[in-house]
Amino acid sequence: MSLPFPNSLLATLAVIGILLPTAVFGYLFYRSRTSDPLHRRSEASEPKTKGEADEYLPTLEISDTPSDSPSEFILPLPLQKEKGEAEEVMLRELASLARDENLRGLIESRLDDMKDEDEGVPRALAMVGLLDEIRILSPASEGQDAQLLQTIDAMIRKQLETMGSQVIDDDEWDPSRQKAVETRRDLPGGAESIIAEIVASGLMFEGRVRRKQSVILHTEP
Repeated sequence: MSLPFPNSLLATLAVIGILLPTAVFGYLFYRSRTSDPLHRRSEASEPKTKGEADEYLPTLEISDTPSDSPSEFILPLPLQKEKGEAEEVMLRELASLARDENLRGLIESRLDDMKDEDEGVPRALAMVGLLDEIRILSPASEGQDAQLLQTIDAMIRKQLETMGSQVIDDDEWDPSRQKAVETRRDLPGGAESIIAEIVASGLMFEGRVRRKQSVILHTEP
């Protein structure tokens, strides 16, 4: 013998019987969509607001305190560029940060000279010329400009290495790699020649001396 149910209870059970399967189906559909790799990729590709997008951009960190590490400069590079073009972009970005207007103009002019030269020895010699400019300017530069010069110097030397080149800027006299553009005969007899000053750096390209380093030399009478 069954007991009669109140009409309100029957109505409640009927509603639950309709809503519960709908809720379960909706939950399962949501889980299937969010676990789909294509769905996740489409969400990742949606444009973000400026504040959100800025969190993913590389930043440029500049410090007024001199540092031995050129890694303080972190610049965004166009990934679609070829390596050589990307390096040029970074060098020009660094040059634009120079606080001294004359220094900024000089570096940009030397970068233009490098770009205009043919690849190989001519371009490598233009790069060595920029290194000589940096060597001359560095003692008078301070703070951020000193760091910029240090960073550009390291980048140019790295580029030369990838080209199979090496800068000749030795401190010890070696006539096979250097030439004396001025001689000061002020050392006692029998003394070994000493480099007094570097006038211009030399260049090794693919294992051969393409330009000797120019120096001022102390020698015996």
